[in-house]
Amino acid sequence: MKIRHHLLAVFLIITLLVTSGCSASGSSAASATTSDDTWTVLFYMCGTDLESDSATEPGGSYNLREITKTTPTDNVHFIVETGGCKEWHAKDLGLDISTDKLQRYSYTKEGFELVDEQPGASMGDSKTLSDFISWGKENYPADKYMLVMWDHGSGVHGLLSDELFPNQSGNPSMLTLNEWEQALKDGGVNFELILTDCCLMANLETAQMLAPYARYLVASEEVFPGKGSASDMWMQYLCSSPGSDGLKVGRLICDTTQQKYKDLHDDFTSETLTLSVIDLSKIDAVAKAFDNMFKEIGGMLTDLTTFHEVAYYTSLADTFSYGDMTTGMVDLTDFANKAYLGTLSEKAMLDITNTVADCVVYQVKGTEHSYAGGLSFYRYTDVCGTNRLERYGSTCRSAPYLAYIDAIADEWEAPDWVYDEVDHFTVSEDFKVPTATAGQKEDGTFYADFENEECLISVGYNLKSFDANNSVWLDLGYSFNVNYDEANGMATMAFDGKWVGLNGEPVNLDLANETNESVSFNIPIVLKYSDSSTQETRIREQFQYARNENNEIVSTALSDGRWITLGYWFRYENGQGIPSRAQYPVYSLAGNTAQVAYPVYEADGTYRETFTDIFGNKNLQTEPIIFNLVD
Repeated sequence: MKIRHHLLAVFLIITLLVTSGCSASGSSAASATTSDDTWTVLFYMCGTDLESDSATEPGGSYNLREITKTTPTDNVHFIVETGGCKEWHAKDLGLDISTDKLQRYSYTKEGFELVDEQPGASMGDSKTLSDFISWGKENYPADKYMLVMWDHGSGVHGLLSDELFPNQSGNPSMLTLNEWEQALKDGGVNFELILTDCCLMANLETAQMLAPYARYLVASEEVFPGKGSASDMWMQYLCSSPGSDGLKVGRLICDTTQQKYKDLHDDFTSETLTLSVIDLSKIDAVAKAFDNMFKEIGGMLTDLTTFHEVAYYTSLADTFSYGDMTTGMVDLTDFANKAYLGTLSEKAMLDITNTVADCVVYQVKGTEHSYAGGLSFYRYTDVCGTNRLERYGSTCRSAPYLAYIDAIADEWEAPDWVYDEVDHFTVSEDFKVPTATAGQKEDGTFYADFENEECLISVGYNLKSFDANNSVWLDLGYSFNVNYDEANGMATMAFDGKWVGLNGEPVNLDLANETNESVSFNIPIVLKYSDSSTQETRIREQFQYARNENNEIVSTALSDGRWITLGYWFRYENGQGIPSRAQYPVYSLAGNTAQVAYPVYEADGTYRETFTDIFGNKNLQTEPIIFNLVD
């Protein structure tokens, strides 16, 4: 049985059968077009905190400035609608953008011109978007139409985050996939190309929804940087070559955006960037392969050994949102390939990889996502929370997958229509919650002794340090150097008293992503600027395993490998799980000082036991071991 050796120090953390769980490639084929074609580009810009937050560079204004670098032609109309933002920073462009009205600007050879105003309304409302689309078609008719959605994205959970119109929970209102579909239906335009200048939108569920309304989709599997796509480059190309189709324009968007961040010396974005051109006419074949794969995986739930292999390998599949698993997005191709390493059939794996490769007609990707195929899907685990399943149940179109989630999720049932198409999946009675007893040997080695260990897929440890001055525990995060003895169900942690530090202080290691070559962490810090202001942020560190001259891994110890600082980013916490697009290269830290920040736990409530069932529906921890570290 295979166990992932994830280390975490004073508390053993056991992840159980997780049942949910730079290069460019693609075709250059394009349909015939004429050089005198006309285009209308509808740019739906919901500014939100990406524009208004004074601690970050205004992203909306940045892209508007890029637009002014282009030389428009009569063949292409560029129309921008602005809203959803408390403060705009574009007066240097001659734009006094209102915060209490929706405004529509045309960009011509004379610059931006205000051509229409509407009363203030939420850009997360389907009617606001549909009105813009139908108005654009009526006033700027063209041979081809393009829609740009600019703002935050949260994968299958929706996009846009209008900060002027909060929802009932007090969070910015958000456009769900179902509401987006209604807007496209009511808007009455069939788009040649849709660009989501947002995070996490290159997924199966979004592509299925968009297929009746557009020919091509350009989107990112990963968090998309706040400075957006290379608007000036692809817009100028479109003006110069209006005969191009959506595929050619999409390729230009991918290539020029990748080059943009290389020119900005932004290693963080270059390492993590993903962009795909998706042929929406081919998404149905992917959906069929997806259904068949989860019919097969769902059938494995009756057998512990068979399912364990798939659960173990798919837990290593490429994830997005910088490791924040609450969004649940995982690469579909890598998931299928990892499942095949377990017990998924070759046919099911090839059906996924071949149909995705046929549908994703072009992509660019950084080295941190070298296994990504260009299309993700929502993999449910308890980390995502069952509160999102009601919405997902109304969005997902795969009956086998919803039946699979129904079988493994606590307190959630699939919609009735699911079982008109498939039977319920049955979970084996052999699945049991593992238990563990932790201790410390005479030689100082920490260990955990497991029962029901056949249901484990990973073991690690978590380290906390007691701050005596404030009587709180400081979370130092996770490590992964664990030795597991399958025969005896025993895990030992090779903690040598060393930990990663900043300015002489140990840091919190928040595990973000794991590949065969490296592990990435987000490290929370507080930046102190020259004007004495402060800002919480996270440094992104990549830890590369120590290797010998034959490129074989010889050690996973934190003190043996190579650490690379990629950059830093501001996480957007608004209760909706939307990741921040505010990410910056490491050189922009110059001249500022950094102080370590920790998640803090009160002394009387730190060590309560929690458990994770075999499908990852809860967290399982041992009782803590408290010890003194002697210099």
